[in-house]
Amino acid sequence: MTIETYYVNATSKKALNDRLASNLTVLAVNHSMFNSCTKDILNLQDGDVIKIWEKRVNGSPYAKSYGNWDSKKQRVK
Repeated sequence: MTIETYYVNATSKKALNDRLASNLTVLAVNHSMFNSCTKDILNLQDGDVIKIWEKRVNGSPYAKSYGNWDSKKQRVK
């Protein structure tokens, strides 16, 4: 199992977990050198790194906080 890194647009980890608790769809984007892919956050593997961003710098998302996906609790810790 490989740990992947995904970016999610949100104001904070709490705001992201509140959206998940409200059963709203949250999309996570994996930016790599070769391609990008978008997934529903609920489909990520346990332990994947989540980078929370709110603004872009030079066209790339600027992460302001980090967490790991907990697939059992379906939240970012």
